[in-house]
Amino acid sequence: MESKQATAAAETVCVEVPLAELGDCHLTRHCEARLDHRQAVALQRLHNGLDAAGARLAGGKRIYSRPDAVRWLLERIADKTERE
Repeated sequence: MESKQATAAAETVCVEVPLAELGDCHLTRHCEARLDHRQAVALQRLHNGLDAAGARLAGGKRIYSRPDAVRWLLERIADKTERE
């Protein structure tokens, strides 16, 4: 029987994200957010897909939690912007 996590990993999406220069600003290192149902479903699907794919954060840690999934996503954005 195929697991939900394995099924979730089979689908990928590509999202364009608008970014601006940093400018003179304070960098926030903590973020809390309440999610609506749609956002919570998307986050769970991201988490399940990353877990099933064996994804890791830059430091080598596996994706074990929803905050890890958000960190992974932000690392991918940082990877793209740091190369430019």
